[in-house]
Amino acid sequence: MVKKVFYVILVFLLLSHRVLAYEAGSYKAAVLIEANSGRILYEYNKDVQLPQASITKLMTYYVMKDLINKNNIDLNRAVKIDLSGIKMDPSWSQLGIKTGDEITLDNLIKSLLIVSANDSALVLERLYNSPDFSGGSFINAMNERAREIGMTKTRYVNSTGLTDRINNKKYYNITSAYDTAILASDLLKKYPEIIEITKTKVFKYRGRDYENWNRLLWNNPRVDGLKTGHTIEAGYCLVSTEDLTDLNGGGKPFRLVAVILGAPSDSDRLNESIRLLKYGENNFQNKVVVKKGDKFRLDSELYKGGYVEGEASEDLYFVSAKDESIGKYVKFNERLPRKIRKGDVIGTVEIKNQRTGEVKASNIYASGDFKQVSIFMRIFMFIRHLFD
Repeated sequence: MVKKVFYVILVFLLLSHRVLAYEAGSYKAAVLIEANSGRILYEYNKDVQLPQASITKLMTYYVMKDLINKNNIDLNRAVKIDLSGIKMDPSWSQLGIKTGDEITLDNLIKSLLIVSANDSALVLERLYNSPDFSGGSFINAMNERAREIGMTKTRYVNSTGLTDRINNKKYYNITSAYDTAILASDLLKKYPEIIEITKTKVFKYRGRDYENWNRLLWNNPRVDGLKTGHTIEAGYCLVSTEDLTDLNGGGKPFRLVAVILGAPSDSDRLNESIRLLKYGENNFQNKVVVKKGDKFRLDSELYKGGYVEGEASEDLYFVSAKDESIGKYVKFNERLPRKIRKGDVIGTVEIKNQRTGEVKASNIYASGDFKQVSIFMRIFMFIRHLFD
């Protein structure tokens, strides 16, 4: 009779790092997440609805990129500009294109994200709505995409993020800090090439240099996006991101996304973003607890050699605070066969974040062939245990 053969190892990885406190700063709302896992690392008024200004243009890009990919549209395609009926305010951030000009789709998109060009946003919206592109309603597509990815606090009324005034009433796009983080992380997963645009410090067009509005690019070499925003109603906003994978133990993906909404000044949104990203850098990690191939051994006199051994089938890891305890549990199957072949599933290994309750598990595969001792030896051991 095969005994119940399992054991549990509980290992607390009590790391010596102390999590540094973070106090809310000069903004109306903020959130910090790890983009790949979606874990919220810091939040302040994360679900409060606020004007979003030109952060809107991330969704403008998203919807236009969907259409371009769906219809296999060439980014080098020249577009003839039509701004008829659109009154451009000289105070708006813009590229300065005029009706009759020609510009490539690629440059329209780059100027949208780097220069925050409102004229480019309006041209892209018109293109999307035109029979030539057959995209339907651009604003409807923005709101539909928002709903699809879980942005429950967001509503779009235009493609620019500017405040529209109709009959002395103001209309503007609203969002929340957490919705903005959802948008940013979803974009980074679906269209990671956006980083190649948003990390560009200077956009060159027709002999003129346009600097990226995101001043974090000059402050932190790891920051590679994403978008600024500012109107009187919205204040100063910034969604920023940095890739820390190469600094993270185990080399697992680790990217921070920080959102600041409603800061009172440009310097405030810059400094608060620096502070929020630094908090994430200092206090969180993507910790590999179990590595693929890690060996686990069960001592058992029932098997020749006195043991059975298996190995983990994959890496198990968590995004966690550096002071969080991670439990590791190894369990062999209750009934193991008399003959175990290399590669047979003989148990599981599980890790658990003791603070959050998050659990991940992986099979344990036999690392070799194992065979039980003879029936006579098992009878002898049974009799011996009776006397013991």
